[in-house]
Amino acid sequence: MHPSEIFNSHDFPPIDQSVFEQPPPVDQSPGSRPSSRKRQPPRQPSTTVPAAEPTPAFKALCGWIGRLLARIVGECASGADQYDRVVEWFAKWFHSMGIAVRFQRRQPNKYVDVPHYTGFCTRISDNVRSAFFLYEDIGLEFVNKMRGPKYRQTYKPGMPCINDLDAARLAAFIEAFLASSNEMFTFDRFVGALSNAQ
Repeated sequence: MHPSEIFNSHDFPPIDQSVFEQPPPVDQSPGSRPSSRKRQPPRQPSTTVPAAEPTPAFKALCGWIGRLLARIVGECASGADQYDRVVEWFAKWFHSMGIAVRFQRRQPNKYVDVPHYTGFCTRISDNVRSAFFLYEDIGLEFVNKMRGPKYRQTYKPGMPCINDLDAARLAAFIEAFLASSNEMFTFDRFVGALSNAQ
């Protein structure tokens, strides 16, 4: 079973997309002066866009990114690579594709039999979602750094996002890359191969 097939849109925790601001209470006691503060019109609550079903191309891309990350993060955990440069590159890469990734710690379940992190992926342009997972023992430091302010990215509606055709091509590229070699320094080799392919 492909890793991305074990998740569906109902697995995603709800995303709070707006914070509602209540107007200050008005003092109705006798003799009180009216406030000199200008009244703001009440904010209209934004509606939450429902999660769209993942396309096969986007599911495949998320699954292969998960496998790539597992190999790279495993090398970081063994001391063969540095988390900071890996986290910085992946944060920018996800942003360049218009994919927001949110990690949630999960207990063992019928799909993954050890504690792990689920990386919930959302394509900003159409709210298509899929996911991948990283084992907690190798993924903890990577996830903590990705959550930190240093590597946080800002996503805006209408930003450029990877389309299904490019997602399918990139998934096939990652699959071929991972099958081509089991040598160490996966991150450097992948970045080099990706640069040469573009």
